Amino acid sequence: MVPNLITISRMILSLLLPAMVNLNWAFLCIFLLCGITDILDGYLARKFECKSVLGARLDSIADSMLFIIVTYCTVLLLGEKVSHFIVLLILIIIVRLANVIIALLKYKCFLMIHTLANKGTGLCIYFALFLYQITPWEGFIYTTLVIALLSAIEEALIHITQKTPDPDRRGLFY
Repeated sequence: MVPNLITISRMILSLLLPAMVNLNWAFLCIFLLCGITDILDGYLARKFECKSVLGARLDSIADSMLFIIVTYCTVLLLGEKVSHFIVLLILIIIVRLANVIIALLKYKCFLMIHTLANKGTGLCIYFALFLYQITPWEGFIYTTLVIALLSAIEEALIHITQKTPDPDRRGLFY
């Protein structure tokens, strides 16, 4: 129950991010809270053995919401510079949408896999946005987008090759 409430708080906090995008420290604080809740909900669910199908679904929805909102905020933050990244952003969005469609067709449910690469992507996004606020070097964004694309491709390959849904699969070769 508590992990699900933490997940729902991430959803609510995510919705606040676009309003805070031009308030650097407020945005970064809320974004950091989103990251903490992302780590905390799963940790508590495992520690207190209260993992559930509902919790996994809520976590996937919260992760998707955060991904979509952070992508939107990144576009706002970058302004005209977004054109430097548009091809990578579009590719990531296409692969992520394809993953959702594959999961819906194959498993009849919404499923995001919590691979190590997806977790690493989340971590890179946090660092890139923090670092970009301090030093606006585009290399942070490029690196993060390449990692995000590779993790999305890995998730697609997992969806294609695995027979049953497994949201906690660590990676393609696990």
